[in-house]
Amino acid sequence: MHDTGRGIAPDLLAWRGTPFLTDRGAGLGVVLARSAIQQHGGALTYASQVGRGTTARIRLPSSPLGACGARGTAIPGTRDRYCS
Repeated sequence: MHDTGRGIAPDLLAWRGTPFLTDRGAGLGVVLARSAIQQHGGALTYASQVGRGTTARIRLPSSPLGACGARGTAIPGTRDRYCS
């Protein structure tokens, strides 16, 4: 997903997904989404430029976790892989 909003400063982007850290709402949306995605063997990543917008990318395996073995692509920050 991509928006063309105000973007997120790099120092704040590192905190994205910290429970209760928000400027609106309860601050749990990203935490719950990331948890559900990870439970399905996926990853949630963000890229942002101040003044240009933010991109949120969700990657999920196309088959049950581990089914593609070493052929899968590594999910950054984990020891998991997803099948392309």
